[in-house]
Amino acid sequence: MNNSKIILQFIDTAQKAGATVEEINSSPGVLYDSLVKSISDSKNIIMSEPQYIPSHLFKYFEQKINVVKQPNAEQMSSAEVGITDAFAGVARTGSVCISINSNMSSYISLLPRKHIVILESKNIVLRPRDIFDQYISKKPLEQSGWIFISGPSATADMGELVRGVHGPDKLHIILLD
Repeated sequence: MNNSKIILQFIDTAQKAGATVEEINSSPGVLYDSLVKSISDSKNIIMSEPQYIPSHLFKYFEQKINVVKQPNAEQMSSAEVGITDAFAGVARTGSVCISINSNMSSYISLLPRKHIVILESKNIVLRPRDIFDQYISKKPLEQSGWIFISGPSATADMGELVRGVHGPDKLHIILLD
């Protein structure tokens, strides 16, 4: 399957899981516009230091928007939006893969009501097991923990589907071309 088909499958599956997905060009100005639109009028924004997306892409955003990169407990508990990067995406599940051992990504992906994930489209694989072939043997992943996130938090174990029970009730994925 070629990469464009994998990307389309990822977008479709992620949307079916409840996420919103936006494809953009990989430039600081375009990423700035996308992030500003995605955070809407939110005031409390926390962000993990990017590990897998070039940091220069965030320069306009960080200069113009008040983003906390080293949040304390109070800032984490009151954050409306959390922004992280992902090292991979999985087309069949619509999942993003986030490293959780450093830079507070685990907290930032779980505590705010909205989670924004930035992922390079070239890092989307077809199946979950493909992550092991392409990423796990590479540093820094071989010594880190990571999680799959597939759509916003949801549960239906006590009746109707309820979103946002154990994490964000909104997941927005920004795909960089």
